[in-house]
Amino acid sequence: MENGKPKAKTSHTLNPVPCLIFDPESKNEYTMTDKEGLGISSLAATCLNFLGFEAPEDYDESVLKFK
Repeated sequence: MENGKPKAKTSHTLNPVPCLIFDPESKNEYTMTDKEGLGISSLAATCLNFLGFEAPEDYDESVLKFK
């Protein structure tokens, strides 16, 4: 509370958050990487990979490794 009014909490956590991928039609084309340091910013590249595109060089690494 600030001046009697609720104050928004804008801090972020550093706790690990699981990433689950549901792909019922998977043909074992990829595996999940267990590399340290990946975060929510890695999901942009992951989404592009699922759509069949390569992520741009300046994107963070995808959580997927294609075979």
